[in-house]
Amino acid sequence: MRKLTPENYQRIAEIRANLLRAFAHLRRNGIYARANHLCCQSCAGSDIWNMYQTDPKFAEKYKGYVYWHAQDEEGFQEGFNVWLAYGGFKDDQSVDLEVAKQIMEVLKKYDVPADWNGSTSTRIEIQIVPVVTGQVSVQIH
Repeated sequence: MRKLTPENYQRIAEIRANLLRAFAHLRRNGIYARANHLCCQSCAGSDIWNMYQTDPKFAEKYKGYVYWHAQDEEGFQEGFNVWLAYGGFKDDQSVDLEVAKQIMEVLKKYDVPADWNGSTSTRIEIQIVPVVTGQVSVQIH
């Protein structure tokens, strides 16, 4: 368990608020964005694909998706990096790449510390750890 300072918690809250604003922007611009969506990556991904396949209005509105799930949320609250899952709704890696680039642009616009290696098989990392490194003591219980 990490021991965080009040400043750590404040900075994590700022990153979270900026990330939520970025998600709202993405939703307005064709990317379905969900925070703390379901329990795990499998359930969240299946749920989003189900919406795409069963709701014609959803399919018309969104070209892709991005989310983090409850397991990521637990780490987020403890000051660990958060990993965003994303993808396009076409069976085409170029769409996945386009979606990821759009997400990265929006995260940058909203001052969310993110890293991504450019591979569509890698999740986008929201960098919480560098924010608290050096100010955090790790304790094992």
